[in-house]
Amino acid sequence: MTPLSVYLPFNMDCLRGEFTPAKRGGGPPSGRGRWLVVQDQKLLVAPDGEGFRLPQGREPGAPPEGLESIGAHAWLGTWHGEPCWVAAQPKDAPVPEGLAAETLVPMQGTRLPDELLTIGGMAMQLLYWESTSGHCPRCGAPTARLEGEWGKRCGVCRYEHYPHLHPAVIVLVRDGDRVLLARKAIWAPGRYALAFVTASTASGITEADGSPLVGVFLPHAPNPATGFLLFYPPEALIPTSLRVDQALKMVVSAGVA
Repeated sequence: MTPLSVYLPFNMDCLRGEFTPAKRGGGPPSGRGRWLVVQDQKLLVAPDGEGFRLPQGREPGAPPEGLESIGAHAWLGTWHGEPCWVAAQPKDAPVPEGLAAETLVPMQGTRLPDELLTIGGMAMQLLYWESTSGHCPRCGAPTARLEGEWGKRCGVCRYEHYPHLHPAVIVLVRDGDRVLLARKAIWAPGRYALAFVTASTASGITEADGSPLVGVFLPHAPNPATGFLLFYPPEALIPTSLRVDQALKMVVSAGVA
């Protein structure tokens, strides 16, 4: 499970000051709490009228009914005065009765509101960190959580390991004035992404049957320093009337400019 391929708002304003991260110290408050159970980039939620709500445990620290076998869980923080627990559900496990698996990927047509996307995104980040930080990257010994922090400390060499921050360098990719729209088959219908041609059919990149492919750079917004290098059949791309500088302004401004 990786959050690196998930596009989430991570907008704390969506939570309107009602969320307190667990890393600020202290223990979870009493109460049954809410559960953020992630299954293959989907959040298990309970339908509630026209919306959704997080399932509630039967007792303090206990998972919701039907999810007793989810295994290890972690305290994410407190939301609306209730503790929020995070756990992973195996990909092939059935969804319990009364719950629904809703995608955390907006480009796949998610029906979750921004507040659940945000807190669900934090749950995915925590699960990813827990799955990759159990052993010291220096000596390989088991690590233990630092009190009041997300970081881990090695019990042998005492090395302290924290979630990574990745620096970036802003680059500009040009291919004349061509800007394209591209989409993945898994995206909801009618949704597209701005992409920049970086390799024409003359580059020699082809499918197995010899059909030519076009190389495009798909930048992240609002920071185009990172993105994806993708190859598409020419007929899968839609030319636009945008100039390269106009398209880059849209990316950097998240569509405002």
